[in-house]
Amino acid sequence: MSSQLKKNLIVFLILLSSFLTLFISLNSGKKFENSLDLNHKIIDNNSNQKNKVSKNENFQHNQEPTAMPTKPDSKNLPTFFINEAPFIPQAPFKIWDELHEEACEEAAILTAYYFSKNKSDLKIETIEKEIQALVAFQIKTLGKHKDLNVSEIAKLAEDFYQLKLTVLDNPTIKQLKEIISEKKLILVPTAGQVLANPNYTAPGPLYHAIIIIGYDDGTGQFITHDPGTRNGEKYHYSYQHLVDSIHDFPGKKENILQGAKRVLVTEPN
Repeated sequence: MSSQLKKNLIVFLILLSSFLTLFISLNSGKKFENSLDLNHKIIDNNSNQKNKVSKNENFQHNQEPTAMPTKPDSKNLPTFFINEAPFIPQAPFKIWDELHEEACEEAAILTAYYFSKNKSDLKIETIEKEIQALVAFQIKTLGKHKDLNVSEIAKLAEDFYQLKLTVLDNPTIKQLKEIISEKKLILVPTAGQVLANPNYTAPGPLYHAIIIIGYDDGTGQFITHDPGTRNGEKYHYSYQHLVDSIHDFPGKKENILQGAKRVLVTEPN
């Protein structure tokens, strides 16, 4: 082989080697880039999954909490209820002297007492006798016959009849209805001129006691025995009107509107 041919062969081999080296290098670079791209995609996918989880968690956290079930009323009251209590007028013989003008508290006590004894058919003479006896007892123990606040009414009832009455402050309409449905009566001190029964001699008493014996949701009224009028048996007053009229005796009739919202509750019959 001539020397010139050898030189050409060597140059060819060198060029071929360089070409092969370059080819291999280029292919390795692509594989590396592909590897980087694949790793990048894997990282992106993992990141997206994390973001999805994070968004789901945020969605769960932002959801409104499940509402607690509303508790039903402790008592499902009937729409109508009445306790059959005797009607005790404060002036049984319609004699409106000073004693009987001031006898509404005694009549209320008598109503509660006879209700507790399940007595309803009472003679007028018996009622008059009992009212006189209660007044005499007051004069003996208190020095005179006078207007009584709820605490004094409760004490008189317990001392004379051993009848227990419980004081309730700031009664609501709902509370009064619940009490009635438990077969109890409610003795209510009122500002009589706020109560404004049209059967009263105008302008009506400044201070007056009545008895709630029932209620009627159909008319929105309490059913009462109002001892201050001959038409007071099962007399109806609207719920809010009666509650607005509640005022305990504050010591002077002229200050009756300053009297506390307070009533007396009997034991269940």
